[in-house]
Amino acid sequence: MKLEKYKTINGTAIAETEEKHSKFIANMGYVETAEQASEFLASIKSKHKTANHNVYAYLLQQGDYARYSDDGEPAKTAGIPILDVLRHSGLSN
Repeated sequence: MKLEKYKTINGTAIAETEEKHSKFIANMGYVETAEQASEFLASIKSKHKTANHNVYAYLLQQGDYARYSDDGEPAKTAGIPILDVLRHSGLSN
């Protein structure tokens, strides 16, 4: 079995910004499976129950799997740009 190199994060990271009276909170976390990603997303949603939108994107190394959601934002204006950042930076998991 050959192990491939890839770029990922170690642990979790959070960043916040405010623009035009709206607060934006970005969360990143290391996952290896779609199930772990779903659990991570559920934990974020439970922490921010009053959020109007919980947009996300993730890439998994195994199976070259990608998923995203605009969560009510106009189509392809939130999840796809996040996914593009991950792809262009070479990050996965």
